[in-house]
Amino acid sequence: YFLLSVVLVGFIFRDSKFMIRVYSRLSMASPGRLLGLDRKQDFVLAIFTCLILVTTVGYSAASKYKSAVEKRQAVVVVEEAAVYGGPSEDSTLQFKIHEGTEVTSVERRHGWVQIRLPGDLFGWIKEASIEQI
Repeated sequence: YFLLSVVLVGFIFRDSKFMIRVYSRLSMASPGRLLGLDRKQDFVLAIFTCLILVTTVGYSAASKYKSAVEKRQAVVVVEEAAVYGGPSEDSTLQFKIHEGTEVTSVERRHGWVQIRLPGDLFGWIKEASIEQI
């Protein structure tokens, strides 16, 4: 973002004497100069390049954050835990899992955690029955 901001300020003041001097020194490293672009076109090329970099880095960071949030691994710490169809003991008992079973926690509600097991098995378990790893 800082580089994009610097390039945008340079574009705004591109006709000032200071920017003309800076551009003449830095333009040796500019791909726009090799392509025969003038100063304005070169700044526009730099702005688009910075926007592409910011978008790529932002997408990468968002993707990494999403995968970290989705991978909330937990392990069952009680001998046997009942897995229900909803966040209540009044819900239908789906199945039981045993101590040491690794699960992925999906959602939390009032002392209950929705878990996912391999094979796309979902259910709700008491929060005290698992611990995050």
